[in-house]
Amino acid sequence: SFTAKVPSSVIPTVSTVTHSEATSGLAAQFRAYVRNKSTLSVKITAAGAKGSTIKEYQAVLDGKTYTTASFTSALLTSSGTLSLRVRVKDSRGRWSEYKIVDVTVQPYSTPKIAAFSAYRCDADGNADDEGQYIAVTYQYSVSPVGANMNTASMAIKYKRSDATSYTNLLTSTALSASTTSKPKTVVFSTDYQYDLQMTLTDWFGGTPVTANTLLPT
Repeated sequence: SFTAKVPSSVIPTVSTVTHSEATSGLAAQFRAYVRNKSTLSVKITAAGAKGSTIKEYQAVLDGKTYTTASFTSALLTSSGTLSLRVRVKDSRGRWSEYKIVDVTVQPYSTPKIAAFSAYRCDADGNADDEGQYIAVTYQYSVSPVGANMNTASMAIKYKRSDATSYTNLLTSTALSASTTSKPKTVVFSTDYQYDLQMTLTDWFGGTPVTANTLLPT
């Protein structure tokens, strides 16, 4: 009889690691992975060596570990270039070398309203406590995501404080704005106080970001 020993250099190999967007709609809109929005569909192809078979998978991405040949990742919570590190163990208990694949993730944050206020003005746009027109100052931002692939929907509505429903005053689809607008299409009677509400959403939708202010009598 005799004993045959397999050299330590004989180890399994990871041939390919493929990944794609697993969250519906994101690939078509952004053509990139997006922080806190994207999940990855990952597939690992590996093989044993000299008759061994694959018994275990290990993939590490964004601080989380996965142990199957195909998996859908958790939400990617980091941006920049992430490393997807993959290795496998065979029936001899030997690990392959790591195969490292770079994954680029675009930064993203929820829409923000930084400022929203209003004051009365005259027909020429000059501040006037007795003015029957309005000047609205606002500042907001939406993450552009890559080459401005995100979308924005901003609306400012008003109502008399004793009313129940709002009417549109201003809308915008710009990704960011910092301005004072003085629309002359609506007369705001000095006999009444008015409520103003600003709402902001982006391509991802969800509950709008809101801000409120008052226009006094």
